[in-house]
Amino acid sequence: MTIAAHILSFHPPTAHLYECLLRIAEQNPNVQIVFFTNAAVPKNLPQNCSVQIIAPALKSSIMLHYWYNYKLPNLLKLRQAGIFITENGILSFKPGAVRQIMLLPEWFTDIKINESSFKNYRKRFFKYFLKKATRVLTASPVIQQQLEEKFTGISRFQTIYFGIEDSYRPITIEAQEAIKKKYSNEKDFFAAQVTLGNKQQTIPLLKAFSIFKKWHKSEMKLVLFLHQLTAQEAIPNLNSYRFKDDLVFINTPNLDETALLLASAYAFIYLPEKIVADNLGIYAFKCGTPLITYKNKSTQAAFEDAALYAQYGDAGLAEQLSELYKNETLRKQYIQKGLEYSQRYTWAHASSLLWQAIQ
Repeated sequence: MTIAAHILSFHPPTAHLYECLLRIAEQNPNVQIVFFTNAAVPKNLPQNCSVQIIAPALKSSIMLHYWYNYKLPNLLKLRQAGIFITENGILSFKPGAVRQIMLLPEWFTDIKINESSFKNYRKRFFKYFLKKATRVLTASPVIQQQLEEKFTGISRFQTIYFGIEDSYRPITIEAQEAIKKKYSNEKDFFAAQVTLGNKQQTIPLLKAFSIFKKWHKSEMKLVLFLHQLTAQEAIPNLNSYRFKDDLVFINTPNLDETALLLASAYAFIYLPEKIVADNLGIYAFKCGTPLITYKNKSTQAAFEDAALYAQYGDAGLAEQLSELYKNETLRKQYIQKGLEYSQRYTWAHASSLLWQAIQ
């Protein structure tokens, strides 16, 4: 069997298709895999993998259309490929007898489609591509839920998940205490991320934290990861906030810092945007930290029953913070649920599901 693939990236964090096909190649030495790409190619590919650079590079919709529909069919025939997989959200109109699979990585959303290159080309033909694909694989159940809601009548969607960096994992009590000493004056803390997309939810979060503090007279802190925002932009009336001394602001923590903070938090509060737009909730699960979020279609698709769900607003969120704080058994239960749910997010699992779809 020969598998042909259009690869956009060979390197983390955007190398979803490559990570899966690399494992398939290693586990199936009789399978040949050819990567069509303009991306920088890694060294030491398995012997059953080869690379063909797309030339000229696909810099316009006209060139993209020409390559997919005039050059690609001949290349597939020349390589005797039986299946073509793309992570570009675009298929060939005339691939001959070759089956086509579309893989939509975790960064592939309606928002990204609208901002990306070739957005008009994709928007014009995307529904046709979905119908033409043998399978449409998504990295996230949120993407699958979006597609099923938007393109009713198409039933060939399947989530295969993705792998999470090893940095996201539970850490020792000693390591947690070191993080608390560094960031929260040795106090337990809740954590949340504030972005341009969800900053309107910061005030209800602060009100919920205030209610929690009044109920429990706790020394708990609230650590806020700020993404492309200052503290004053995130909280315009910060100086008048009663519990401002219990807030800790961290500007765009790096991967290792984020992982350690998540693994040390008493709970992580995920403030969704219109959809679940990042993976911090899943990372919290992987770190052994319970997750609290608001209940909507997107969060339920992303987290299923592994998260505690609050009704929108400060009162609903305060109730869940309080329940988790009062009930250590409940907290341990949701730590375990999150760890079990996060086991889906490995490259071994993703590549296994992709291989099943190929066969």
